[in-house]
Amino acid sequence: MRMRFGLLIVIPFILSYSSIGEQLKPDRVISITSLERYENDKSKGYKVEGKTSEPPIYYKLECGISAAELEVGRLYKVAVVISPDGWTRMLVFFDIHPDPKAIGMSCDIESEKTAARE
Repeated sequence: MRMRFGLLIVIPFILSYSSIGEQLKPDRVISITSLERYENDKSKGYKVEGKTSEPPIYYKLECGISAAELEVGRLYKVAVVISPDGWTRMLVFFDIHPDPKAIGMSCDIESEKTAARE
């Protein structure tokens, strides 16, 4: 439920960027380190962990069922999106599909740690 609510918040926010002439662009690259399906509620999606290289940031994400297309070890271009109220932080993936016209995917950020805080 939280993921759906997050999508409802972030989609208008992303659309507002394009409506005022700005375009959301990837600002970092993440490597997927683990991908695990929720056992209790398979319709909920996946728990995903990933890491950026410079600076090293470790992410724990809650993703929908489309995260099944992610591959452990692969690099993805992403951008952090913060909802206007500041309560929801998401990673938007840009290059999941080989088709450049395909829409990406977003995941709620559950936690975000830098190497210094580990």
